[in-house]
Amino acid sequence: MAGGSSVSRNVNQVRRSLRGMEKRVRNAAISAAEDVVLDLADKALNLAPVDTGALRKSANPEVKVKNNKVSGTVTFSAKNPINGYDYALIQHEVNFNHPKGGQWKYLETPLKQNSKKYKKHVDKKVAEVLR
Repeated sequence: MAGGSSVSRNVNQVRRSLRGMEKRVRNAAISAAEDVVLDLADKALNLAPVDTGALRKSANPEVKVKNNKVSGTVTFSAKNPINGYDYALIQHEVNFNHPKGGQWKYLETPLKQNSKKYKKHVDKKVAEVLR
């Protein structure tokens, strides 16, 4: 049964190789997601309306991994110091006049403009480790 132990070693080598590949793919996906959320946050904060500057300073890019799923988010949260109202959402959704600069849909606009580029970037980074 000498051949049996050789097969076991080969199977174990394949398993180790697959675990290593899984880790490299996961790390590539995390790295790509970080690139994407940082780029999106940068583009969005440059479009965010300006009054006090708090909204632009509140950009929060974040990458999470849960159950081997990588996700990225960019959020904004700016509260009125007097009443505590978080005005990030209304500034995003309502087309107010912004005399000091910025625009509504400050997060949605760059996401729509760059979504194909972002997908290609993630696909490319993952494909690189599969070669």
